[in-house]
Amino acid sequence: MLGGRQVTRYKRDAEQFDVIVQIQDSGRITPDDIERIFVRGRNDTMIPLASLVRVREAVAPRELNHFGQRRSVTITANLAPISRWAWA
Repeated sequence: MLGGRQVTRYKRDAEQFDVIVQIQDSGRITPDDIERIFVRGRNDTMIPLASLVRVREAVAPRELNHFGQRRSVTITANLAPISRWAWA
């Protein structure tokens, strides 16, 4: 409901459309919006999703680079010279 999920395809005439289930943008702007989402529990009672999950803010990369449709990363480093005493 928050991230969107393709559930099926809809065909009309010669066109095909993906059907994506997702809450409107206005219902998923802040982390507090999760308190207004309910899921069905035992005996068909509706339970607020906030009672089942914990929202935590974290830092994420701005973009994920891909090479050949696989995740990739470029790592650079300055290596220290190996001392001949390090092997002793």
